[in-house]
Amino acid sequence: MPDISEERLKELEEAAEAAKQLAATKKRLEDENSKIKSRAQEAEGKLSEAEKRQLEAEGKTQELLEKERSEKQELLGKLNKTSENVLREKLRTAVLKHATDAHDVDMVLKVSDHQDLLKLDKEALTVDGVKDYVGKVRESHSYLFSKKSMDPGDNTPPGSGTKEEFKTENEKYAEALKGATTKQELAKIRKQFGKPID
Repeated sequence: MPDISEERLKELEEAAEAAKQLAATKKRLEDENSKIKSRAQEAEGKLSEAEKRQLEAEGKTQELLEKERSEKQELLGKLNKTSENVLREKLRTAVLKHATDAHDVDMVLKVSDHQDLLKLDKEALTVDGVKDYVGKVRESHSYLFSKKSMDPGDNTPPGSGTKEEFKTENEKYAEALKGATTKQELAKIRKQFGKPID
């Protein structure tokens, strides 16, 4: 076996030492890589959980939004119904004022021939054109009114001393309605006069 020179031996020892260091570095890098990979997977898992929680929160937000919309629609429906009831009562009161000799105010209101004369404003809750409407209904459907002869502007029956003595039930009802300011008062008055309560 040939002799290995000292230089060659030294080179081999240095190469072996470098190989050991490279192996140790490789091992250290693999360990670090493994740790980094583990941390990355853990972070990804946390991110995924956070995303899931966020999506759940958004889902709950969506549910809350849907609930709010539903409640808003319900309240809007109630408001519309209340507005319609108030408008209907204002119309009935106005007709009572101009048709004190009517047998039944509701029958006068059901006459559809002249409905175009009535102007109902749902926003402002106002009623216009009632006097003209009642006049036309009086002409075309006279059977809905009593036969007493009286001046249309005068609500006093012929031969009476005072208006108060001869007020019809409808007149008394109309006057009572004028004083009503709440829904409870309105219901009480309607009950008192035997009218249907909504």
